[in-house]
Amino acid sequence: MYTEIKEGAPLPENLADRLMAGGVFVARRCLQTLGIFDEITATSLEHIRGVCGDDTAKSVSREGFEAIHRFASLEQIEAIMDHIYQDLAKKRAAVDCADSPAFTGHYKTLLF
Repeated sequence: MYTEIKEGAPLPENLADRLMAGGVFVARRCLQTLGIFDEITATSLEHIRGVCGDDTAKSVSREGFEAIHRFASLEQIEAIMDHIYQDLAKKRAAVDCADSPAFTGHYKTLLF
């Protein structure tokens, strides 16, 4: 089941249960609202550069992350993702959403 959460809308009370049951939730501009979009983007490009080189990082930056498969092999993408997840887990184990305007009145934690 797909549910879009509009900015400022309340989160479903049973969000965790629905996620664990395979539900899909989309919170538009969530990472920007939480103030972590730029950090994730920079970390991702850093690891693309480390695994594939500067030319690939520039191409992905120019064309968008959705085009990474045109510049990196599946094995490289897997290595990049492993590095990104490890790095972000070290930098930030959880993001407190309590003061985010998108989640006003809801205390939730986004884990990645």
